[in-house]
Amino acid sequence: MKNIFIAILLAGFCSLRGQDFKAYQFYDKKGKGVKTDQLIKELTEYDVVFFGENHNSSINHWLQLKLTEGLFEKKNGQIILGAEMFEERQSGSAESISGRKI
Repeated sequence: MKNIFIAILLAGFCSLRGQDFKAYQFYDKKGKGVKTDQLIKELTEYDVVFFGENHNSSINHWLQLKLTEGLFEKKNGQIILGAEMFEERQSGSAESISGRKI
């Protein structure tokens, strides 16, 4: 009986498809799912786009990259990227980005 239960349980887990699980999903203001291509198309209408993030989230960073790449392509390279404010202890990083002393 125990072996039958384990076999049924195992068969149930094997029928789950990992491809259906998403690492992220964008939503509109009504809570409806939005595809990434559609989001990029809508974002091209704006002059300024802010990306929020969790600093330790690789998914956030990957999404920022993909959205930036999509906007770059849709706007024919006509985009400007800005970096967040640096703390005083990070001024060396800010100097290397700007190419001048802050």
